[in-house]
Amino acid sequence: MFLANVTCLMRHGLRLRSSEREAPMRVSVQIRESDRDKDNSGRNLTEVMLFENWGLPQARSAGRITDPTLLPYKANGFLLSGIELDTRNDGIAVSAGLAGDSC
Repeated sequence: MFLANVTCLMRHGLRLRSSEREAPMRVSVQIRESDRDKDNSGRNLTEVMLFENWGLPQARSAGRITDPTLLPYKANGFLLSGIELDTRNDGIAVSAGLAGDSC
């Protein structure tokens, strides 16, 4: 787990213009792997989960992408691409993009 300033580059599978992007979020980034033989997942899965601080002892989910791919990025930081499971749209899977720099 590490801290990063993260900007969402896509929403609902559509690329956001720079004017539509929200300010970077300071989040804890956690990367984990699920083993279908041990966990309740249908297949082996790699997930990137983002958590915002929400009060002193708590953190709330700020996003989750599965099957992340680290993409080439010329600036300082990192660029991830993956699949976002959006529960607000009946669990439809859409592509997601995140750009971040570690803090």
